Amino acid sequence: GPATTQANYNTSTYSNFLFTSDFLVTAAKDISKDFNLSVTLGASYINNQINYLAVNAGPLFLPVYNINSLTGIPGLGQYNKQAKKMGYFGDATIGYKNFAFLHGSYRMDIDSRLSKDNRYIPYYDIDGSLVLSDILPSITSDRLLNYLKIRVAHSLTGNASALGGGSSNIADGAYTTDPTFQTAPGFPFNGLGGFLLSTNIANPNIKPEMIRENEIGIEMTLFQNRISLVADVYKQKLEDGIVYTNTASSSGFTSSLINAASTETRGFEMELKATLIKSKAVTWIAGINYTHIQSKVLSINGDLQSINIGGNSYAVVNHPFPVIETGDWSRDPQGHVIVDPVTGNPTADPNLVIQGNANPTDLIGITSSVSWNHFSLSATADYRGGYKVFNSLGEAMDFTGISRTTALTGRQRFVFPNSVVDQGGGKYVKNTNITTDDAGYNFWGGSYLNVGSNYITSGSVWKLREVMLRYDFPRKWYSRINVFQDISFALSGRNLIMLRPKTNLWTDPEFNDDTSSAVGRNSVNQTPPTRIFSATLSLRF
Repeated sequence: GPATTQANYNTSTYSNFLFTSDFLVTAAKDISKDFNLSVTLGASYINNQINYLAVNAGPLFLPVYNINSLTGIPGLGQYNKQAKKMGYFGDATIGYKNFAFLHGSYRMDIDSRLSKDNRYIPYYDIDGSLVLSDILPSITSDRLLNYLKIRVAHSLTGNASALGGGSSNIADGAYTTDPTFQTAPGFPFNGLGGFLLSTNIANPNIKPEMIRENEIGIEMTLFQNRISLVADVYKQKLEDGIVYTNTASSSGFTSSLINAASTETRGFEMELKATLIKSKAVTWIAGINYTHIQSKVLSINGDLQSINIGGNSYAVVNHPFPVIETGDWSRDPQGHVIVDPVTGNPTADPNLVIQGNANPTDLIGITSSVSWNHFSLSATADYRGGYKVFNSLGEAMDFTGISRTTALTGRQRFVFPNSVVDQGGGKYVKNTNITTDDAGYNFWGGSYLNVGSNYITSGSVWKLREVMLRYDFPRKWYSRINVFQDISFALSGRNLIMLRPKTNLWTDPEFNDDTSSAVGRNSVNQTPPTRIFSATLSLRF
């Protein structure tokens, strides 16, 4: 049949130039019989340039198919980015009798992405360790303690991360310290140019984030080195944290990049590994690691108590960073939802309510590996918990009427669960018979949809991340062929099992809407989680 769409011509070029250079000088010397010293000095340099140019000519006259015959306004796009970073560093370690060590390092980066006054980014580290099992050999034995080491550390880390949508290219991470402009829609017009100021406020005063951390740790092995334990306790303080924050659009801007907050994080990490079976034919090694993290916002620049850092994520003083804030129903002191005595509809609280921490506080990882003759079976599972997630996906499903929630009452009027009626004077009575005035679109796509707490669930999840069965072919099968070092065949599956609370009706709580600090929110922008199965034949030459 005849063509219904006119032809278009599109072309684009993209180049990414990345130049890196590293220079190292290392020296080691025995100062005396008991002391030794090693020193490293160096410099590194990165230069990253990104160039993009695109032309979209169309629609084109038929049947000419030439960009000279375009009938509309051509679409044009171009950007050029460049960032440089120079770093100077030194590192030194002094050891005493191979059981006492003192280590220090210092680095200074000069980063072009920041303004001239703020582009110097310092790092340093001081740490020491003692092998107590060597200092006090009497505390060790073959049957119990075989090795014991303690270590302490203090560090300062400066940071100016890319903030370029998760890009690894530093040229994508400029902080726009000067005002920028973009072509206005409809321009050029009659030979006149038109430009709009960027809706992100340029901030020439952005400084690097500074993270100070103190840590103490212990390492030990037991029972002829069949059990090993590593544990750490740390305290971390972040100053001048860099975030994008939403700005009232009435100002003419929609966002700004600022050094927003000072936060404190305390954590505990532990890893336990054990050789459960070790024989001539069978070896079974298992491990478990546990991490507990507690964070708190100490202050926000400008003496603010709260700032929005994107979506439903907020930094709030004296609360974990970040928290989820959304609307909620009006509730009585016991938490029951208050309904209108006539319509039976729940009433919305006009204020935002903190719904919970948006980052996991507890993480558990479990590994297991069993080998028998030429077979090996390995598995990895983990748990993330202690946090909440905002399921924006649920909003979209309720709006379209395809969710489980909208069908629970058969589209019929119903008594809102766990609701009460306000009798006045601080008295509330349980609602047993006043039904909502609607159970169709006006309710689910209207008043219910606009209350974010309906889509807040626990983010807790157990996952069987991966299982792999591998067979290493006996070398005698191919020893006469002097080509292969080894041959193996493996079957594997990933994301095989996911266990989450029944309240999470929607999706994988690890999914996030974007790569910013505004964690704890999913949406229809993510594809559903998938299981992946694979078979691999490996030939190593």
